[in-house]
Amino acid sequence: MTARILNVSLLIVSLGINGAAQSRPDLSGTWVPVDNIGTQPPLPPPTPDGPPPPPPPPRTISITVTQSTSQITVDRRADDSGQERVYTFVYRLDGTETVNQMGVLTFRTRASWDGDSLVLSSTASAEGNAIGDVKEIYRLVDGNLVVETTRRAPAGTFTSRTVHARRR
Repeated sequence: MTARILNVSLLIVSLGINGAAQSRPDLSGTWVPVDNIGTQPPLPPPTPDGPPPPPPPPRTISITVTQSTSQITVDRRADDSGQERVYTFVYRLDGTETVNQMGVLTFRTRASWDGDSLVLSSTASAEGNAIGDVKEIYRLVDGNLVVETTRRAPAGTFTSRTVHARRR
């Protein structure tokens, strides 16, 4: 009987240790890009009376992440055609959908944790019309914030991997 109580006690202690080991990383801080690798398919040729090809996405200058137990806020400072803009996105960490706006684009996003990685899964629309989906994975690697992004749109699938260093 004493051995059984000891075994149960050890099991409870080991579960507590494992639970603590799975705590979420704190992504908070201001981060600047230091390396970016991206791929994209070639844009389709323009049609004579069709819309022009989409402009390139704004170039990230820095991102500032503020994290609590219930939500994460990402302020993205970007160069958008020569003008500096700040885009603020707020995500709830309980898996419920959040809606964020960037110009005419609306993003409906669910945030979840996959181990020590934050996964943001979004659908994007413009003026109510679906235009694709975006999956972003944020994680810390050797003290850097790595963001891997996959965008799926009618023009194809675009991927990028950006390494950000913490601004001191």
